[in-house]
Amino acid sequence: MKLSLILLVLPLFSYGAYEVGPAKIETQLEKLFLIPTDKPTKEKKLKDAVLEADNKAVPILIKVLKSPVYPEVNRWHAMFLLTRLMGDKAAPYIAQYLQHPMWTLRLAALKCLLILDKKEYENLYRKRLYDPALVVRQQALDNIVQLKIEKAGDDIWKMLFHKKNYIIDQKGKAKRTDIVAKIIRSLGDLSYEKAKDPLVRLIQKNDYQDLVQAIDYSLQKMTGIQSPKTVSEKKTFWSQQLKSL
Repeated sequence: MKLSLILLVLPLFSYGAYEVGPAKIETQLEKLFLIPTDKPTKEKKLKDAVLEADNKAVPILIKVLKSPVYPEVNRWHAMFLLTRLMGDKAAPYIAQYLQHPMWTLRLAALKCLLILDKKEYENLYRKRLYDPALVVRQQALDNIVQLKIEKAGDDIWKMLFHKKNYIIDQKGKAKRTDIVAKIIRSLGDLSYEKAKDPLVRLIQKNDYQDLVQAIDYSLQKMTGIQSPKTVSEKKTFWSQQLKSL
C-alpha cells in the first residue's frame, strides 16, 4: 500500500475507534441502571461506573430520570449523580422535577437543589409545602429554613391549619403528625413575628402540651429571650412576657 493511501486511511480508523468508545460506555451504564441497587455493593458499583465515565454519563443519567423503565431507586441515584457531575448547571433541569408525579423524585429534587444552595427556586419550594407526600413537605421546610427564605413565613403558618398535616381518628378527632412541631420550629428559625402572640397563647393550652418544647424554641428564637427550664415555668414566663412583646 502506498504511503499516501495509508495516511488517508489511518484517520478513518482513529475516528471510528473514538465513536465506539463512548457508545460502549453508555451501553454498559444503561445495563447497570436496569439492575435494582438493593444492596450496598450494587449501589457502589453503579456510582463508581458513573463517576468513572464522568461527563460521558450525563446523557444516560438524563435518560434514566426520564424513563419509568428504570428502577425507582436508580432514578433517585441518577439525580444525585447528575448533581455531582454537573453542579450548578444541573439546577434548571432538576428544578423541573419538583412537580414530577413521583414523590421520590420530587424529594430528590428538593435535596439536590439544597445541596447546590439554590435559593432562587423559593417559589417552587413554597408550593411543595402543600405536597401530597408528608416527607416532601418536611424536606420543603428544610430547604426554606436552611436557605433562610423568610418570605415563606406566611405559607409555613398556613401549614398549621392544613388538614394533610393531621390524622383523623375513628372518633373524628384530628391528631397532629410529627410535622406540626417541625412547622412551629421553622417559624422560629425564620423569626416569623406574626406567630409570636398566637404561640404565647397556644403554649398555655392543655391540648398543646406535646408542643411546648417546639413553641418555646420558636419564642426564644423570635424574642432572643431565654426561658426557664421547667414546663410550668415556661408557661408562666411567656404569659408574663406577652404583655411586653
